[in-house]
Amino acid sequence: METNFFSQIKQLPKAGAWKINIAFVQDEIMLVSVLLEKEADGKALAPIVFNGTAKELDEGFFGAISAPVQSTAELFASVDAHLLSIEKAKNEIKPKTEKKPAENGSPTAKIEDKAERKKRYDGLIEKAKTLNGQMKYEEALAVLPSSEDFPEKGEELDGLRTKLEERKAQKEKMSLFTT
Repeated sequence: METNFFSQIKQLPKAGAWKINIAFVQDEIMLVSVLLEKEADGKALAPIVFNGTAKELDEGFFGAISAPVQSTAELFASVDAHLLSIEKAKNEIKPKTEKKPAENGSPTAKIEDKAERKKRYDGLIEKAKTLNGQMKYEEALAVLPSSEDFPEKGEELDGLRTKLEERKAQKEKMSLFTT
């Protein structure tokens, strides 16, 4: 006896894996449940349940199941697209959220950053002045911050650098005469 059961199933939309269970409830009545699972992760919806005689199921099964299978296929495709868009959004957002605290736009972060920068600048300048007073010009030049690190203090730093370089050169000339 030849049937076209599987040919008809093949014509339905691909909605994942099918699990079909057939139970005999009474002599003539069968209970058929169709569970559609998403193949990748095994997630399933509630089963579609039919009951009737063999003749009733032969006549109405594919007509009754085609709409739910189509909806399930669309749902699974929609869920997949949604999950992909979430993953893409996460990847796009991640680099933006990994910025330094000063770049995150928070006013308190900017204030703390400015205060920290001023403190660091003042400390380096004080150390350079102390070394200058000890006539350790080369060491003073080494601790003097660059104009690139503190562009707002560029002129002041360039002036200090020039003075320290001049004093260093003078000290070197003087040491040539004293040896």
